Amino acid sequence: MSSATFQKIEIISHRRLLGQAWGQRSLGDVSLSWRQGSLAEIDDEADPRVLRLFVVTPLEFRAEVLSDFVRVRRLRSLSSFGVFLLDEAGGGMTIRLKKKMAQLGCLPSFFGYLPADQSQNDVAEALARAAESLYLKCSEEYFRSLGAIRELETQAMHELGHAFSPDSTLEEVTRLILDKCIAVSQSDAGHIFVSDSIFENPATDGRSLKVIGKIGKTLKLSASVCRSHPVTARDQILNRETEPLIRSVVENGRAASWDAVDGMTSTHSSPPGEDFVRPEFFVFDEKEYGLNNYCVVPLKVPTGEVVGCLILINRVSGQREAPLSRLELQQDSVPFGKSQLMMLEALMQQAGMSLDHERLLKNLKTVFESFVKASVVAIESRDPTTKGHSVRVAELSVALAEAVNKETTGPLASLQFSSTQIYELKYAALLHDFGKIGVREDVLQKEKKLFPNELSQIRERFLNLERQLYLKCLESYLEGLMKRNQVPQPGDIKRIEKEVDRISRELGYFWNTIVEANEPQVVKSGHFQAIAEIAAIRVLMNQEEVPLLSQREVSRLSIRKGSLSADERIEIEKHVTHSYNFLLQIPWTEDLADLPGVVYAHHERVDGTGYPRGLKGDEIPVQARLMAVCDVYDALVAMDRPYKKSIPHDRAMSILEAEVKDKKLDPELFRVFREHEIFRRILDASLKVAS
Repeated sequence: MSSATFQKIEIISHRRLLGQAWGQRSLGDVSLSWRQGSLAEIDDEADPRVLRLFVVTPLEFRAEVLSDFVRVRRLRSLSSFGVFLLDEAGGGMTIRLKKKMAQLGCLPSFFGYLPADQSQNDVAEALARAAESLYLKCSEEYFRSLGAIRELETQAMHELGHAFSPDSTLEEVTRLILDKCIAVSQSDAGHIFVSDSIFENPATDGRSLKVIGKIGKTLKLSASVCRSHPVTARDQILNRETEPLIRSVVENGRAASWDAVDGMTSTHSSPPGEDFVRPEFFVFDEKEYGLNNYCVVPLKVPTGEVVGCLILINRVSGQREAPLSRLELQQDSVPFGKSQLMMLEALMQQAGMSLDHERLLKNLKTVFESFVKASVVAIESRDPTTKGHSVRVAELSVALAEAVNKETTGPLASLQFSSTQIYELKYAALLHDFGKIGVREDVLQKEKKLFPNELSQIRERFLNLERQLYLKCLESYLEGLMKRNQVPQPGDIKRIEKEVDRISRELGYFWNTIVEANEPQVVKSGHFQAIAEIAAIRVLMNQEEVPLLSQREVSRLSIRKGSLSADERIEIEKHVTHSYNFLLQIPWTEDLADLPGVVYAHHERVDGTGYPRGLKGDEIPVQARLMAVCDVYDALVAMDRPYKKSIPHDRAMSILEAEVKDKKLDPELFRVFREHEIFRRILDASLKVAS
C-alpha cells in the first residue's frame, strides 16, 4: 500500500469520547486523529485520501441514516468509511442493524460495536484496532476495485484502439465504444451521437441534435443500447432553454452529469447561477422505468473539435444482471462521480483518436480514389477510342481474383488473395495504361500504317504522275503526226482516250494496292511485290525526279500486321515503363507497395516474349498474369477502334486459347476465367448497350 493512497484516518463522533481530546497518533504512514462531527457528513463528496470512522449509537444511526433513502444511496456509493457503534442496549440492536444494512447492500468497510460500559483504555484500544481494520480492508478493497477498473479500462482502450478495419462501419465502431463505456461505468443504457461531418452519410434512425452555440453542428444518433427498458432521445434543438447540460458539454468540451438527488456534478464546476432541473430530454415508460442519473461526455478528436457526445443513463453499484426493474435501478443507483467522468473522458478521447485516424484514412482513400479516377480520365482524353477499357479490366481482374479464391483443388487451391490485395489489384488495373499519357498522340491514335499527311503526299505524286503520263501520251501522238506529216484523224481521239484509260487503270490499281496495304490487317503476300514495283516508278516533282514511294513509305506499307512500325511499337511499349516510373514517385502505403510492380509486368508473357523486361513464368507476379488475361480479352471484344474491329466473344475466347497454347498466357488463370464466366461481367453490359 502506498502512503499516497490514504493519508489520514479520522475518528468522528458528535460528542467527546473519553472526556478529553484524542490527540494525534499515527498508523504507519497514515495519521490518526479524532474530531467532532456527525453522520450528516456522509452526504458530502468524500476525499479519497481520507478514511472516516463514525462513532455513534445504534439509535443515532437508525434515526439519521436508515430512515433516509438518500443516505442509504450515499452509503452505497462510498467505500472508505466505517461505523463503530457504542451499544448501550447490549448488542441485539447492533446485530439487527448489521443485517438490515447487508440487505440494503450498504454495509460499510468496517462495522463493529462496543458496549458503553467499557473503560476508557478499552474504548481507545478498540477504536485503534477498528481504525487499523478499516485501513487494511479499505486498502484491499481499493486495490481490488482499482485493479478491476484498470483491467476494464485497459481492455476497452485496447479494443477501441483496434476497433477500425478497412471493412468496419461507423455504426459498428460507435456501438463498440458504447458497449465498453456502459460496461466500465456500470450504466443501464446509453446513446452516442456523432457529427454528420465525420462521414458523409452516417446511418441514423432519424433522430438528430442540432446544437446551438459556437459548435453549430448537427449530431446524429449512431448507436443506442438499452438493457432494461427502451430509452430514446427526443427530436429537438438543444439550446439553453431546453437542455443546458448537453449544450454546455458540447460547447465546453468537458463531461458532466446529472443526479436526481444531488443535482449536477461535473469535472468542472457549472456556470454560476445556472439552474439544472430534471431533464426532459429522454423518453421512456414512466411506469416501468425511472431516470435516476445520467452523464454526458464529449467525443473529441485530437484537434479539440467536438464531433459527438456519449450519453449514459442510470449508473448502478456493482455488477448487476440486466434487465433491472425500476425499484432495483432506484435502490442500486449511484451517481456519476468525478472519477467516473474523468475515466469516461479518457475512453472517449481514445475513441476520438481512433475515429479521427479512421476519418483521415478514409479521406486519404477518397483522395487516392479521386486521383485514380482523374488519371483514368486523363488517359481516355489522350486516347478516346479506349474509353472504359481501364474500368472494365479492373472489374474483370477483381472478379477473376475472387473466383480464384474459391478454388479448392488444383494448382490455384493454395492461392488466396486478401481483401487488401484485391483492392491493390483493382487500382493497378485502373492505372495500368497511365503511361500512355507520355506517348505521342499521333502514334497513340495511329489508325493506319501511314499517317494521313504521308498518304496525302503519295496521292499528290500519283496525280502528278498521272498528269505527266497524259502529257507524255499527247506529246508522243503529236510527235508522230509531225514525223509522218499527217493531220489528225477521227480515230486518233479514241486511241488517245484508250491509252489514257489504260494509264488511269494502271495507276488506279497501284493506288488501290497502296490503300489496301495501308490498312492495319495482315498484308497479303502479293502486296509486297506490288509495293516494290510501285516504288521503282519515278515521277517528276518540283523539277526533280523522285521515286513514287520513298524507302520509309515502302517500309511502313510493308508492316505485316497492325499499323505500327518497329520504332512506333517500341514507343507504344514504353507506356509500361512510363507507368512504372510515374507510379514509383508516389509514396505508397505498405499494403499497396506492390502496385507499381504489378503494373510494370502486365504485358509480360509466360514464355518470355512480353515486354519490357522479357520476364518468364513465375518471374511475373501472379496479379500481373491475372490482369493480362483480362486485358487481352477486353482489348479483343471492345468496341471498334480505328485500327481494329470488335471481335465476337467466341472468336476472342479462341484467340485466348491459342495464346495459352503458345504459352503466352497463364493456363490455370484462363481456365478459371472461362469456367466462372468472368467475361459476363462486361459482356452482358455490352449486349444491353447494343440492344
